[in-house]
Amino acid sequence: VASFKLSYYNEYKSYLRMTIAERQQQLKVREIPENKHIKHLRLCMPPHTDFLDINGFVFPSTSLNVLERIKNFEVFEDDVWICSFPKSGTTWSQEIAWCLANNMDLETARAVESDVRVKFIEFSAIAPPALLATNIVGDSVKAAEELPRPRIIKTHLPMSLLPSQVYTKCPKLVHISRNVRDVCVSYFYHMRIAEAYSGSFEDWCDLFLNGYCPYYSPVLEHMESYHNAPYPEDRILFLQYEDMKADITTEIKKLASFLGKSYSCHELDTLVAYQRFENLKNCPTVNKEKVFKFVKDLMDNKTEGSFMRKGIVGDWKNHLSVDLISKFKTLELKIEKSTGVQLKCE
Repeated sequence: VASFKLSYYNEYKSYLRMTIAERQQQLKVREIPENKHIKHLRLCMPPHTDFLDINGFVFPSTSLNVLERIKNFEVFEDDVWICSFPKSGTTWSQEIAWCLANNMDLETARAVESDVRVKFIEFSAIAPPALLATNIVGDSVKAAEELPRPRIIKTHLPMSLLPSQVYTKCPKLVHISRNVRDVCVSYFYHMRIAEAYSGSFEDWCDLFLNGYCPYYSPVLEHMESYHNAPYPEDRILFLQYEDMKADITTEIKKLASFLGKSYSCHELDTLVAYQRFENLKNCPTVNKEKVFKFVKDLMDNKTEGSFMRKGIVGDWKNHLSVDLISKFKTLELKIEKSTGVQLKCE
């Protein structure tokens, strides 16, 4: 296991040194050898799922076709991509971005599902198998293609798996990060609901810390892919979940300026009120309650919970042991050293 991890980490590092032309070549794909982590992953996937290392990140083999299509996806300069590792505030950020980009049209925001207005481009690649079998998910890549311009597209993909044209068209990218302790806790509860994950929290932390969560892992390399990318500084905005919780007005102004939008104090106050976590959690066009209830019923999953759970900073204190906190500190130091990002755990 250790030699495999070192191998794909070195491969990822070599990717960062590639020229733009080299990055636009086909995905680098290989099977991940059977190990204890892969066996454990099957607690939240069908029993015989194979897993692939795709450009250094873990995905079920069923994702490959969709990821190849995304690599060849047509990008426009006026696109806005909302990017993050899962459970980092993506849905919150996409809703703010959509409202800012659409002249504060809160009436439509309250009437039309967020996932209709903003497309989750790789949803077809990672949706629960039970949901895919119903054809409810549809073709998420095609849906993103057909969004009216300027498009807002959501993704959890690392930058190395974004469309090749991102590097030539340079759309605006908004990247949101969150402290990895709260990400891990939130991701655990999400997988219990969305994928009927049946392992323990300690086992989940082991997967997370070793880079074997079902999709998008490892988190260190995921953050590196954006923060260390040779991308025009005026075309990428970095936000942190904890800053949004501490002072949402300032962060909304920052995002508005990045998108080239200007609003009155009254308009911003109205958006701030709408965007408070408690309001969005109770907003049926944002909280995804219908989809998650359908998925749980389909899988006969009795786990209690919701897509938007607590939305607080520091919930990790209710879950992590002293030993686990020590392991997370080691990961955090690696992230800070490699990306310069200081994660805010409180």
